[in-house]
Amino acid sequence: MKSKVISNFKTKENFKCYIRENEFSSEIKDSIFFNKFKCGYIIIPTTNANFINIYNIYVHGGITYYEYNVINNKQVYVLGFDCAHYNDRIEYIKQPRTLGYCKNELIYMSKQIKKMIKYGKRKLIKNKIKDIINVKKNYRNNRH
Repeated sequence: MKSKVISNFKTKENFKCYIRENEFSSEIKDSIFFNKFKCGYIIIPTTNANFINIYNIYVHGGITYYEYNVINNKQVYVLGFDCAHYNDRIEYIKQPRTLGYCKNELIYMSKQIKKMIKYGKRKLIKNKIKDIINVKKNYRNNRH
């Protein structure tokens, strides 16, 4: 299978994204329902990975790619989706799986991930504050 990056961009939420177009080899083309399809990927720093639940990210066909990687000496997770599902056949779709379609899906993913990270950090801070308050209460109660 041939594969090439056809778009790189950064979302407003500051995540790097890229879209690949894949083409099946000539031997396989005759036995499947399409020859080319696109995949979208978003790069997440590992520092934020604990706040993300991939099963709660809504994107075309769901997350079908999840990999730990090192890019430019930085540890990251790469999340992706593909447009090679049975219902992506031209006769079944209302909206073609164009470059614009894939970009919109990645932007939507980016917004969801940013919310998850923001919520997760807020929850972490609240829990740390509760822990500090509990430690102070225990200290006061055990002093006497």
